[in-house]
Amino acid sequence: MKCFCLILLLMLSFCVQAHSDSSYIKAIENASSNEEKEDGFIEWIDVLSQKNTKHCDSIIRNYKAYVPEISQDGTLFLIITFLNNSRLGGFYTIPQIADYNVNASDRLLIGGILKCFQFEAISKKEYELITSNSHHYKDPTRKSLYYILSTCVENISETKKTILFKKALRHAKRSSLKSIYSTILNAFSIYHAENEDFEEAILYQQKGVSYSREHELKANLVVHLIEIGKIHSRLNQTTKSEYNLNKALDLSKDLKIDFIKGEIYNELGIVKSKQNEIKQSIKFFQQSLLSFYKVNNHKGLANTHKNIGRVFYNRNELDLAEKNYKLSYEFFNEFENNVGLGELEFFFAELYYNRKKLSLAEKHLKEAFKHWSDNGLLIPINEAQFLWAKIKNKKGEYEKAYQILEDYSEFNDSLHRLETSKRIAELSEMFKSEQKERKILEQEKQLEEELIQKMLIKSKLENLRQKNQFYIIIIVISILFFAAIILLIRNKNKQEQLKKKQREIELQQALLRSQMNPHFIFNAMSVIQSYIYDEDAKNSSKFLIHFSKLMRLILENNTKEFISLEKEFEIIHRYLILQKMRFEDRFSFTINNEFIADSSSILIPPMLVQPFIENAIEHGSLDTIEDGKVEVNCEIEEDLFIFTIQDNGVGRSASAAKQKVSNNEHSSMAINLTENRIALLNKKYKNNGFLKIENLNVEQATGTKVIIATPFIRKI
Repeated sequence: MKCFCLILLLMLSFCVQAHSDSSYIKAIENASSNEEKEDGFIEWIDVLSQKNTKHCDSIIRNYKAYVPEISQDGTLFLIITFLNNSRLGGFYTIPQIADYNVNASDRLLIGGILKCFQFEAISKKEYELITSNSHHYKDPTRKSLYYILSTCVENISETKKTILFKKALRHAKRSSLKSIYSTILNAFSIYHAENEDFEEAILYQQKGVSYSREHELKANLVVHLIEIGKIHSRLNQTTKSEYNLNKALDLSKDLKIDFIKGEIYNELGIVKSKQNEIKQSIKFFQQSLLSFYKVNNHKGLANTHKNIGRVFYNRNELDLAEKNYKLSYEFFNEFENNVGLGELEFFFAELYYNRKKLSLAEKHLKEAFKHWSDNGLLIPINEAQFLWAKIKNKKGEYEKAYQILEDYSEFNDSLHRLETSKRIAELSEMFKSEQKERKILEQEKQLEEELIQKMLIKSKLENLRQKNQFYIIIIVISILFFAAIILLIRNKNKQEQLKKKQREIELQQALLRSQMNPHFIFNAMSVIQSYIYDEDAKNSSKFLIHFSKLMRLILENNTKEFISLEKEFEIIHRYLILQKMRFEDRFSFTINNEFIADSSSILIPPMLVQPFIENAIEHGSLDTIEDGKVEVNCEIEEDLFIFTIQDNGVGRSASAAKQKVSNNEHSSMAINLTENRIALLNKKYKNNGFLKIENLNVEQATGTKVIIATPFIRKI
């Protein structure tokens, strides 16, 4: 029965896919011009690339069967989509440029991108040739590709690389190929993670989550969540890592992309091993292997077997550990750019050291050094020196062991490592012998003599400095004092004006709240009275609970300069529930905040959004239209935190006509106050926050969209 159900589900999935394909094919065939055929084909590929990368690639390879002639922009779209499919699907295959009609300038651009994709450096000569054609790269897509390939030029500085990444992002966001922006955000985040700037790495992945969700890039969204999980795992924040990975797993269920599922299971296996849930860890690793075998992804298989081996090694099951290490080794040797092979060689060295096979351990350790050195990875080399010193000590090569210890200690000092003294102490205990003690004493004596010399020189220098020190201090203090007086005089009037303006705005804010609260309380009391008259105890109790909690939140946070985003969400939610009950569920609302990682650490001005939600309900006449809706969204955009409030009400024009006979002073005052608050924040935090109000449906002049942007502030 289970087999029958499985076959039925597979057949149903195939039928749905076939139906989707046939509808696109029919639209392409019925198109009246080649341009319309191309547009239909591009739309088909764009949708398919986020669901089934393997099938999408087969359609791209056979594009001539659907569109006999394709434009240069269309060709570039297909090639870049093919590369993104290769990344998402774990195929690591590149398109054959000869199969496409590509002009000379685009051929150079794509050639550079292909080198980046394969982790190859672009030579100065190659880059000069590409740059000489850069005047052809005027559109956002080509500009973003040009800047991203520029990050792969040989010997480029880290500062320059960061600037290029940001330029690439700026242009990619305006590209019609939406997956480019998401892909570059992911690459920039990985770059920050490699440099151990984890806060920036997570921030760019969160931007990728918001962007992918907004533009329905489901596969890209899953990849961003996986990378966030990896970063938290690396920081040993296993709970946060597991949360993001499980979200990715839920989203990936509808995708036919086995490589992505393999990545999720592999990372969940790592998390569970760190949580010491070994059975669950092995189960996830096994699921990961099945997914990677389906797409024949050797890199994924190599890493998963390596991780399984590590779990068995930590449990002292050395035979199983060695077996999985060897399987990992076989897969690593089947592809180039196998950076992870260095770590595997190190794991072999640890294993054979524990088995007292010292020569074999040293052999693998030297191979690890070679791989790390070739890839410019100095920190792993330094960490492995500790094991090398232990091997040399066991082999009786004490002088060599001590020399390695000194190199290890010197490198750690340069990186300000906190564990240096602990490991030196461990090695000192390990290397106790007459030769070792003699060497240590000689070193200490030499260091003492050098220290005495330094102290004598320092003492002489101090005597010389003290003669003029008093006069120098007096001069410096005098200069600073007079400079401070000048600055105080110049800024005094300006500060007084700013303080006066701020006091006026604070008084306006207090006045608005004093107007808002009685007005809202009066309506709320009317609703409660209505429930009581109707003897509706359930609704009256529910209304009172929400009302009392909302009033408490407003009173507690009313006078604060900033409150947490979490508190603001609670105020908005309770306010909307009360309004919905008041209008007897004649409208609905949505608050989209699930992709903000930690709302408790983000600070915003209080009561910023509520006046505009009130306008949406009251002036948008949501209770009088069919399917009235209020939607509140939020996102982080570089250094701004952005709220968007939109409704499908009667629109601003109709509302203005209706309010000619009523008092609109409260609404106007809310807008003016918000603009003044944002202006003050912009001055204080040197930012470009704004308030923007526009029609949601421009053609029909219905609905309203309010965008509020304030500085992005985190708790310290």
